[in-house]
Amino acid sequence: SEGTAKCRIIYLLVIAHPDDEIMFFYPTIRSIVGRRRKLESNLSNSNKNKKNGDITSSIHILCLSNGNYDLLGKIRHKEMVRACQELKVDSVEILNDDRLQDGPNE
Repeated sequence: SEGTAKCRIIYLLVIAHPDDEIMFFYPTIRSIVGRRRKLESNLSNSNKNKKNGDITSSIHILCLSNGNYDLLGKIRHKEMVRACQELKVDSVEILNDDRLQDGPNE
């Protein structure tokens, strides 16, 4: 409607490897999801006479390798996607940059 400001919040988390990083960044992702729900709920409650959608937010993860240490890259990829679905992350993109492989010598 006229005069109503719309706001879009985009969260982007860039991580190196799926397995370790999802463990380390889990609290951050949960916090963002919680803030997003609270913000959208507060806005919805304060704008009951306005259309919902005045504010939108999305959470995206860019992972720079599939964590192919011990040749487990395909498994780590699937685990990462599943974890992001459980966490209500809007999108996850897993690249496989040869310069950023997982492992003790990498």
